[in-house]
Amino acid sequence: MCNSIYPIFATVRIAAGGSLGGDILKCTLKPIDFQDYAVTFTSAEQRRLKAIFPQGVCDYTRPGVRQQPVEGTWIDFSDVGG
Repeated sequence: MCNSIYPIFATVRIAAGGSLGGDILKCTLKPIDFQDYAVTFTSAEQRRLKAIFPQGVCDYTRPGVRQQPVEGTWIDFSDVGG
């Protein structure tokens, strides 16, 4: 029901394998593995991608850089004075 009322549209992160949560601010990187993709890259395309992403691409199978687990479901400030 929620998906029909509030549909999820693709984003760059979702297309790259990221979660719907969007809770990773900086992803952990991995070297480009052209076997990960359902298309065949030409040699020129591979060189270009390596030049664009010299440190690698996001590895969404791993936690983000310095990502911390969520502490509870809702933020609660009821015990804060004032």
